[in-house]
Amino acid sequence: NNVNNNNVIDPNSTQQDSLASLTEKLASSSFNPTPLKPEVILKLMKTREESLKLMLIDTLENMVKNSIKSHDLIDIAINVSSLIRGANSFGFSKWVVEICNWSIEILEKLKKQSEERSIDFDSLEELEDEQFELKKVRKDLAQSQIEKLQKLREKDFEWSLEPEYSQQDHTVYDQYTLSAIKTTMDAVLAEKTAVLEELKSVKNYILTLESPDGMQVDSGEDLDEKKRIAVELEIQVDDVTKRLNSTVHSLYAKLTDPWQRQNLTGMLAKVGETDLVILVGKSVITSAQEAQKILDKCASLQRKIYLLKFEAAILAEKREKPSNEHVEMLAEAEKEFEKAEEPKYGLNDTGSFPPNEPEDDTYNEYHHGGRGGGSRKVHNPYHNFPPSALVSDADFEDLSTHYVSDSLYQLIQSVSSDILQAVLSEENVLLAKIAEGERIGQPLENAEKKKEEMDNKKKEVTDSILDLVEDYKGVETLIRIAKNNKRHELLFQISESCLLQIKEMRKKREKIEEDERRLDELQNEKVLLENQRKSLPNEKQNEYQKLWLEKGMRAILPSFSCRTCRQLDVAAMRVFRGMMIQALEFEKSKEEEMELEKSNPRLHRSGSITEEELENQHSKIRKEIEDDIKYVIKLCTDHIDDSEHLVMLTRELNSWKHYSSLISVGTKAQEILANELDVREKYEALERKRSELQSTQISTTGIDKNLQQVLDEIRKLGNPGRHHSSILRAWVLEVANLMIDAARLENREDVVLVQSILVFKMTLTLDKFEEVHTLCPAKDWNSVKKDLLDYVVAHDSTLPGSPITLKMQIELLLSQGLWKESIQIFPDPEVNNPSSNVEGLEILELIWLEVEQKKAAQLTQLLPHIEKYARKLYQLVRYKELDRLYNLVQVHYPDFIIEIHKIGSGLIAASMQPKQYDDYCEYLKNLRARLQGLGMQKDWDDFIQATRKEHARKKKLINIFDAHEL
Repeated sequence: NNVNNNNVIDPNSTQQDSLASLTEKLASSSFNPTPLKPEVILKLMKTREESLKLMLIDTLENMVKNSIKSHDLIDIAINVSSLIRGANSFGFSKWVVEICNWSIEILEKLKKQSEERSIDFDSLEELEDEQFELKKVRKDLAQSQIEKLQKLREKDFEWSLEPEYSQQDHTVYDQYTLSAIKTTMDAVLAEKTAVLEELKSVKNYILTLESPDGMQVDSGEDLDEKKRIAVELEIQVDDVTKRLNSTVHSLYAKLTDPWQRQNLTGMLAKVGETDLVILVGKSVITSAQEAQKILDKCASLQRKIYLLKFEAAILAEKREKPSNEHVEMLAEAEKEFEKAEEPKYGLNDTGSFPPNEPEDDTYNEYHHGGRGGGSRKVHNPYHNFPPSALVSDADFEDLSTHYVSDSLYQLIQSVSSDILQAVLSEENVLLAKIAEGERIGQPLENAEKKKEEMDNKKKEVTDSILDLVEDYKGVETLIRIAKNNKRHELLFQISESCLLQIKEMRKKREKIEEDERRLDELQNEKVLLENQRKSLPNEKQNEYQKLWLEKGMRAILPSFSCRTCRQLDVAAMRVFRGMMIQALEFEKSKEEEMELEKSNPRLHRSGSITEEELENQHSKIRKEIEDDIKYVIKLCTDHIDDSEHLVMLTRELNSWKHYSSLISVGTKAQEILANELDVREKYEALERKRSELQSTQISTTGIDKNLQQVLDEIRKLGNPGRHHSSILRAWVLEVANLMIDAARLENREDVVLVQSILVFKMTLTLDKFEEVHTLCPAKDWNSVKKDLLDYVVAHDSTLPGSPITLKMQIELLLSQGLWKESIQIFPDPEVNNPSSNVEGLEILELIWLEVEQKKAAQLTQLLPHIEKYARKLYQLVRYKELDRLYNLVQVHYPDFIIEIHKIGSGLIAASMQPKQYDDYCEYLKNLRARLQGLGMQKDWDDFIQATRKEHARKKKLINIFDAHEL
């Protein structure tokens, strides 16, 4: 009564006899334990009488055995589990393990029974569906099928009468098994933890007794007794460790679901059982990889079937038939898909089908969420796909297969992280013990050997998991673990592996993006030809089909395989920057630590050290740090290829004042920028040309030959990059200036010269040219000067983003006496740009004056250019703008003046309206004054006489000539 009233029994009370009598009754075989609540038994177990505890355990054992014999899983779940936990809390772990093992055996039998019955359930459902369809047309199954259907229905009825616990899905039994295994491990781990705590307490007491103060009060007998107890406890630790290992080895294999095995790694990691974490973790990874292979095969076959039927549907729309090869390929894929093993784990629980799928045609399509396995009948969107139901491109892209999922890859990453963290946690414990031993003057036995063994284990584990994790984001998780545990070298190792992985993925992605660009080109060409009722040539058609199929198959790749080059570049930058910051922060902290030790040597760990020894030690540390940073910077030059990221890194290194590293990274940045700028400028020039040709194209049935040539050149050029040339130039200039400042601080005059040359090429100014001249050794100046001026000549100042105009470009060339090159790059007048033509005249004047001064005999080379510009301005009736240039020309070529004016007269008169006659007379009067000033009166008379004769029929014009005395 006291127990049932929730009062704890006092073992010393007078009720002790009645308690013994009650316990005997409970333990008797005739007693039915069902009415007894678990919490009542647990309270009885709080008695300090060992005999009573043992009798209660017998009672519990009988209860569990009765439940297990009846397969009453509900009873096990509700009553027995709480009893087991209670028994575990009172130290009866061996009994708990035995009870759980019994439970697991029963659960395995029930699971096997469930899996076998599921096959019969599927057969029953198929026969019933078939019979239903046949009855619609007044038919029935064959006699053998009817007999089979009847037997299956009888079985189904018999199973329905069984208890609910025996009709569960196999995943339910997996959960019960996992619960039992976790309870078993909890019991053994709790026992081990208790023994370790007691052992720790005894050892601390021994240390106290062995201390000088303890020796004064200890008789020696107490110390010997404690040492004996410690030995016994160590034996117990070994025994429970062996039992734990044996338990884990025997139980984890019973879990087929990799996610359930992962639960065990979490349990073991929490209590520091590193070796068992590695053992179970590797089994999780192995099972996940096997499941992924099954998924990949099914996904690949299913996708191939869909694409082939999709293509057949397109052909049907055109009233065409697929080739024999196409049909054979489809039949083979369907046959292989039918035989493929059914996936159970890692399936995607989302997916969409195209609309308008045929309702009367079904097939088995895998559809099960997350971790379980199974199949269901769903409408098949692919089989006998009617042309009217042809999906659009959007529907095609949105289609997803049910077994395309990243969950198994993520599981592998998660378990790999657990394994690495477990190893590092074990190492942390070891290092703490070593440090504590050194602090109290009792070094840990075989410390160096244990550290070496730990290093080997860490290396082996790290190498193995780096080979397993396929997604670089999973590797980044490992990097964070290394950083959080302050493992400097390990962080570098994992980061380098991650960078290599990203680089390989980028190579593959570059090929994919190139193929997709080519597919777009072929698609555009295909549409253009179809509009003309033509088709692609056979070679291009085959290429198109191949690329289309490959693109379709990429839909089943895991998400991390579909990241763009840009995303991969960002990831590489993130990983490298983390390494770089870690290395720089480590250097900074060490420098501060060494500075503190230098100012106060007593702070050194060794306690006493000479100034020379301290200096040598610091030099060694600095050398190691320097080597680490060089190693990190080399990774940058090997793996970071994005120009924007390299520019960002140079800025960051400048903020850290790490100038030697800045020079190395800046050099790589300038190489990449130079290549990108070259490609980009070519692309922008071709794009401008393409735009001009497209604006003037007349034909609507095809592409102009010149335009097609430009388009081919653009395609051959490849990826032009995402940055405009003006941005690239700004970056080159910024990096060059940072490198010049850094190089001067590092006494790197060679770098200063190279970057100064780059600064000139980005600015193209005379002062930067002279700056390079000042920096360049005299023996090298001629070759450097030629290179610089060749660059100026080749520069297209008309491109957007050019740092100089054409006038500035020619002024620079003329300042160096390159008048021939100036004439060479001088452009023809533009049709619709008057301001440009005015600038052209100014440039012609500059060139004329320069050639006149240097080599007047070569002025004839400029006359054709002057004539082109003069013609254009005459057409625009802007001839007055030519006066200043003509003043220069007439000194050397007066005959050219009369000839060019004759041309101008004809051009003006050809488009002249009567209201413009006065303007024409002004032009003639200007010419008369110019010729008279040159003493060419006869030439004027001949010219005006010929002009009056030419326009003799225009009476109004002749009258105006007379009025102006012409």
